[in-house]
Amino acid sequence: MVERAYTGEGFGFPVALDETGRVVRVSDTAAIDRSIELILLTAKGERIMRPDFGSDLSTFVFKPLSEQNRRRMGTSVKTALQKWEPRIRLLAVEVRVSPKGPNIAEISIDYKVRQTHTKHNLVFPFYLGGTGQ
Repeated sequence: MVERAYTGEGFGFPVALDETGRVVRVSDTAAIDRSIELILLTAKGERIMRPDFGSDLSTFVFKPLSEQNRRRMGTSVKTALQKWEPRIRLLAVEVRVSPKGPNIAEISIDYKVRQTHTKHNLVFPFYLGGTGQ
C-alpha cells in the first residue's frame, strides 16, 4: 500500500477504454513505466504550457543508429528522466540495436523507486527512420 500511495495512479498510456467504457488506469510501477514512456515520447516544445517538458529523442528519428548517436540518445534519456520523473533514481540507461531490426533502438532503463527501494527495468523500443508500429 505504501508503494501505491507514493507512485500514484493515473491514466494508462496510451489512453484506452476498458470493456465498460471507462478509462484504463494504472498504478504502482506500471504508472511509473507509463510516465517514463510519456516523457520519452513527448518532444520538447510539444506542450504549449510546458515547452521544456519531454525529451530530445525525436531529434534522432532520421539519424543512423551509430555508436555515437546511441550514446547521445542515452544522455537525452538520462537528462529527461532525471528532470521529469522524481519518483525514481536512475541506475543505468543502455541504448542498443534491437535484434528485431537495424532501425529499432532498444533503450533499457534500470531504475529504483525512491520510496520503496525496489529495482525495475523498462525496455523501451524506439523506431528510427519513421518505421515501427
